[in-house]
Amino acid sequence: MTYTHFQHQCTANFKIHNYSRANPALKEALKDLPRLAALASHETGWKIEGTVNVRVMTNAQMHAPSRKDSAIFFSKLNTSTQKHENSSKLLNRILYGKPMHIKYGQAISQNEILINSEHTYLRDPEKGLKATLLHEFVHIAQLQNTPIKTKLDEALKSNLTLKAAEGIKSDAYKATSSAVGGIKYAQEGQATYIQNKALEEGKIESSEAFINSHTASDKHTSLKSKIRSYASYYNSSQYNPYTLGEQEIKKTLEKHSEHPPTEVIKKLFDAYSNDIIRSEINKSKELPDKRNLLIHLSNHITLITSFCKSVHLGRQLIKNQQTKG
Repeated sequence: MTYTHFQHQCTANFKIHNYSRANPALKEALKDLPRLAALASHETGWKIEGTVNVRVMTNAQMHAPSRKDSAIFFSKLNTSTQKHENSSKLLNRILYGKPMHIKYGQAISQNEILINSEHTYLRDPEKGLKATLLHEFVHIAQLQNTPIKTKLDEALKSNLTLKAAEGIKSDAYKATSSAVGGIKYAQEGQATYIQNKALEEGKIESSEAFINSHTASDKHTSLKSKIRSYASYYNSSQYNPYTLGEQEIKKTLEKHSEHPPTEVIKKLFDAYSNDIIRSEINKSKELPDKRNLLIHLSNHITLITSFCKSVHLGRQLIKNQQTKG
């Protein structure tokens, strides 16, 4: 099954669901599914096989599968951890407001991709949609060829349990947080790196039939929204797994430039092991399911002070950038 002139291990076939929902730019992008999947296979060095279901969704629908997966994961936590997470989410909602981010695409399993049919505000939505599909096919390759998702779930479950039981200042919580962050950086860093590399090398093309000439108009922003945006901007600059993960991937490739990039990243994924936090994982399993109100209160106070700090630092970052500009 050959789609391109480059070597790949993609033998997948594709089934598009809700095609009638797709806007013209998305319909054009979907024609390129086989080549984009093959490109993801080529760049990762991994197989992509089976039937890949591509579901066309509205922006509102994009969040439903994530909420369902979160609910399943959440149900596996002990009662004390669940209560702590509920109160933490409520506090986050009060501080940061309702999340307004748009999900462009999401690989929700080894053989399923969601793609947003409302991805139309970019200057070239067709190219943006193709880039998103390539990004998600890299995740499909990760899920089909590595146990990275299982490792992430195990580390995250221990991380949340330790946060509720011992607090965010404990060494065990910090160790598991580092492990969770490392896995997310690898996942999103590789996908973002390959996506941007393909764009730079001209491997994602466009018919340019759907170019948008309009630009977003400035709107009045309330003080509350500005404060929240400062905090979110700073947090994104410090913890964004896409941009920072891509930077880590580039550093790793430069460090091992004598080896093929696909082999370097494969070894990077193989190296991720929860054995380095095995004692913390075992500890989290042995903790009593007992609510510690002082720990929970301390965590919430830290969250509030962290928000205030992020507001200040985010405002400074934006001011510095405006001064340079």
